Amino acid sequence: RPAVPRSTTADALQRATGALSTAATARMDAELPWFRELSAPDRSWVGLIVQAGIKAFVDWFRADDGSPAPGANELAASVFG
Repeated sequence: RPAVPRSTTADALQRATGALSTAATARMDAELPWFRELSAPDRSWVGLIVQAGIKAFVDWFRADDGSPAPGANELAASVFG
């Protein structure tokens, strides 16, 4: 069975970012009491952080050289700023 090119896997990850974010949020809701107790706006902010983290991972994976993805620092600053 031939190996799947890294770019194909990165494309699949890119397409799955919404589902991954939804699954991560659902798991936090199911397993973390503190998350369930957050206000709707605070849960939304956590959701944005989850999405940003997944996007940064996909960008890093796509880069294939172990270096931070271009714009990673700016992304972190915009999320945590």
